[in-house]
Amino acid sequence: MEKMTIATKFDEVVKALNGEDSVLTTEELVDFINDRKEKALKKHGNRKPTKRQVENAEISEKLLTMLTDEPITVKDMLATFDFGEVEMTTQRLSGILTQLVKDGKVVADKSGKVNAYTIA
Repeated sequence: MEKMTIATKFDEVVKALNGEDSVLTTEELVDFINDRKEKALKKHGNRKPTKRQVENAEISEKLLTMLTDEPITVKDMLATFDFGEVEMTTQRLSGILTQLVKDGKVVADKSGKVNAYTIA
């Protein structure tokens, strides 16, 4: 049998799922799908966090130690907290805080015009 391209193999998978006759056996189709899945996982699994992601994780940890039960706005955090050598903007800090709120580590008080944050 001649060598099949990946696209042709996918076409054969579609045929089999639609109940049509395929030139590949069920075992060959399953092997092909598992092989493609393994390659996709391998490709995705080798990614390292970017420099920015590492910095943001460090900032998140710092924020958790600096926040208290007293509400504080992003503007006040920028003026008060020491972020070291990291260039901190309002947008970046807001993004990090939003993620911390989603993770349940920080609480956002949205009752006023400007959000205020406290430790959860």
